Amino acid sequence: MEKQHRFFPNALRLHRQTLGLTQRQVATLLDLHDSVPISQWEKGTKLPNAMNLIKLSLIYHTIPNELYDELFQDFRETLRLKEFEQFQKA
Repeated sequence: MEKQHRFFPNALRLHRQTLGLTQRQVATLLDLHDSVPISQWEKGTKLPNAMNLIKLSLIYHTIPNELYDELFQDFRETLRLKEFEQFQKA
């Protein structure tokens, strides 16, 4: 079976460029050895872990759901549907 890759739309590049930071500078602030993860996160091929997501939101002076708005909206909708189903069963 072929592994399916998911794309994670985000506003990381926009926030970084608005602040005039390079990927290398952000990587250094996150104590990463290189900027490869920053590139992967900005392209949406990978997600930062929870710690790095929080750090990114602090670096970019925003909140995590603004960095990954579409993902947060998907999570919110999925969880609300599950909550609704749970209350229907009760």
